[in-house]
Amino acid sequence: MSQDYALAVAYAQGQPSGSARLKQQAVDFVVNERLGFEPSGIGEHCYVRIRKTGANTAWVAENLARYLNIKPFDVNYADRKDRHAVTTQWLSCHLPGKLMPDFADMALTGVEIVETCRHDKKLRRGSHAGNEFEIRLRDIQADSQDLEQRLAQIAAQGFPNYFGEQRFGRGGSNLLAADKLFAGEPIRPQQRDMCLSAVRSYMFNADLSRHVSSGELSAISVPEHCWTANEEAGRGADSGGRTRSSGESNHRGWLYGLARKETPALKSLESRFPLWCEGLRRLDLKAQQRDLWVRPAAFNWRFEGADLLMSFGLPVGSFATSLIREIVSYGE
Repeated sequence: MSQDYALAVAYAQGQPSGSARLKQQAVDFVVNERLGFEPSGIGEHCYVRIRKTGANTAWVAENLARYLNIKPFDVNYADRKDRHAVTTQWLSCHLPGKLMPDFADMALTGVEIVETCRHDKKLRRGSHAGNEFEIRLRDIQADSQDLEQRLAQIAAQGFPNYFGEQRFGRGGSNLLAADKLFAGEPIRPQQRDMCLSAVRSYMFNADLSRHVSSGELSAISVPEHCWTANEEAGRGADSGGRTRSSGESNHRGWLYGLARKETPALKSLESRFPLWCEGLRRLDLKAQQRDLWVRPAAFNWRFEGADLLMSFGLPVGSFATSLIREIVSYGE
């Protein structure tokens, strides 16, 4: 990340002394999207469940639109999934008055059509319930007692709900682009939403790190399936997240924007990040809240030689890498 925006966020259990390798193969990082609702079987939207390996979600969506001869904006998905992974997710294609395609002659490298069905609403960003993960950390170099203690504590108490560094772009590129946007310089239209999301995420991480460092969150008790609200969740008719636009909660932090009333937490962000906050207000973005802490569902782990295999579920908006960083320092 750009030196200007390097942010060393605090660890809940102290910085791990152990190390491991992540995503050495696509099968080391498996993601299965959970919709949280059953498609109705009727309607003008064709839902396509895909399994992709080494493929970008946006690239798959573009190729689906081309194959179906529809506009790119008529293909939607709840979330972008990792490219360097094996991921299963749904996409919706708007096909009013058209027969259900069978996709028999559609060939995309690394992409398999798992199932199709119909539904009466399109998929919106953040409209899924969450994701299930199966992760292999290779070549673990760590004290076994410390490792088990960290894993057990995450299972029992959860971990800080940081946004992953991928949110900020390679080398902080999304943050740098946001600076250009707020300075009135032109940026690519498709980059705008990513930039705004990145600055709000960065400020959230900085504030959460302050809470973790002070020990304020060490005694939080959170339930399994602690649903997480983010800036996309409020947009979907079938949203699995919860958003709040005002009020204070000891267990929730702010994604900065305009609020019905000022709060000490929002004022604190304004004092730390005045230019970003001013830019977000000018664009009329509404403030929302996000859980500061998250507990993984059905968290299981086992060792296989020098590798650690983990499986768990996370709500929409939470990052598996934020869990992993509490266990070991990792490289890809």
